[in-house]
Amino acid sequence: MIEIQGIGVLILGESGIGKSECALDLVMRGYRLIADDMVEIYRKNDGRIVGRGHSMLKNYLEIRGLGIINIREMFGKNAIKDETQIDLVIELVRWKEGEEYDRLGMERSYFDLCNRKIPYLKIPVTSGRNMATIIEIAAKNLKLVNMGKDSAAQIEKAVREEIKKRKKKR
Repeated sequence: MIEIQGIGVLILGESGIGKSECALDLVMRGYRLIADDMVEIYRKNDGRIVGRGHSMLKNYLEIRGLGIINIREMFGKNAIKDETQIDLVIELVRWKEGEEYDRLGMERSYFDLCNRKIPYLKIPVTSGRNMATIIEIAAKNLKLVNMGKDSAAQIEKAVREEIKKRKKKR
């Protein structure tokens, strides 16, 4: 789990898909690690769903081929945060030829955590895709959507208006 500009992102996916490597890349960009591998999720009294790291594993990140690294000691205390609200769930999945993946962002999906629906994205992983960048942009895009600036909705509106104009011309 990572926090990107105040957006808490829970990253899911099978073992070895690259979750920890994405987290490391995001920490290197100045974002904050909440937890690696073992995320404790709970509902606060105010209804917010929050994630935090297990106390024993706090500050640590495991990178295959490298081992366990201490993020706090390597990047400083600002690279770690004890807990954050979960605003977005991203599942990394292996790319499958012929599988349909969202390309426009028009359909909203949600992940149920503690009986609360959290925005959810399923992102295919394939060689050459920079998953940390995609996760970063997904969080920033959610922030814009929450501020009422939804690119997909803006495009959809523009297309509908253009269709309407063309029908009137006929």
